[in-house]
Amino acid sequence: MARQPLARTISIRISYSMLEAVDEYASNENKDRTEVIRDAITQYLKLPLERTEERFNIVDSKIDALNEEFKKLANRVSVCLEFVEENSKKKNLS
Repeated sequence: MARQPLARTISIRISYSMLEAVDEYASNENKDRTEVIRDAITQYLKLPLERTEERFNIVDSKIDALNEEFKKLANRVSVCLEFVEENSKKKNLS
């Protein structure tokens, strides 16, 4: 059974004035547009805010961990490439 993703990207059409209001609110609350819209939907549908926030925090933590692993792997690849390059130069000089 396929696992459902924790989040999906959707497109909606809203008026310019509504978008300006969302952006102004987001700026005043130091949030991004997505957070404001997500919070508004959560409140309107009376969904448990803690659960929603908790799930996104878990996803963010996993993304951060993956980014750290990626950096480590990229560093290892860089070291390996330098090693191969140095050995190639030594063989060409011999």
